[in-house]
Amino acid sequence: MMASRRDEAGRPRFGGRGKRAKGGMTQYVIIAAVLVALAGGTVLLVSTSGKKAPAKPKSGTADTEATGEKPRKAKKSSARERSLARRSLRSEERERKRRERRARRSDRTGRSRKGRTSKRSAVIAHRVEAILQDGTSGERVALVDNRRLKAGDEVDGRRIVSVGPSSVTVEYKGNTSSVRVGQQLY
Repeated sequence: MMASRRDEAGRPRFGGRGKRAKGGMTQYVIIAAVLVALAGGTVLLVSTSGKKAPAKPKSGTADTEATGEKPRKAKKSSARERSLARRSLRSEERERKRRERRARRSDRTGRSRKGRTSKRSAVIAHRVEAILQDGTSGERVALVDNRRLKAGDEVDGRRIVSVGPSSVTVEYKGNTSSVRVGQQLY
């Protein structure tokens, strides 16, 4: 059987903690959290209530006429208009910088940047899609990026030397190579 505690009279006392509950630190933490929430709510209510901007008298009102003051001239632009103007200038400046960055990015061709190579956006890979033969003249034509190219034509500095039945001979920077259908021009 489980050992139990005994009270002053010697009777067994099971389980409970007696008349006084011992909550420990959690009671204090809960009380502190409630007090902080109440204080924060009070501060919010006080800070938002009662603080309204004083109304500005319009030029030519009874106040200025009664005191003998000259009516104020209307401002050329309000604070809101100036704020909008500054905001639009900033957005134009950001857009100009974005365009400059994009232009610089398009100039890069594989230079290393922090150990990584950037995308080669300036180099476009041209692919030989098909080789066609004209029915009347018998001349072969290579279909490269939906363009018909025959012997002697150029694509980005690559000259088509000849078009064979299954490959295209391409010359680039003095090197001649044979490209099959589905491959990229070198």
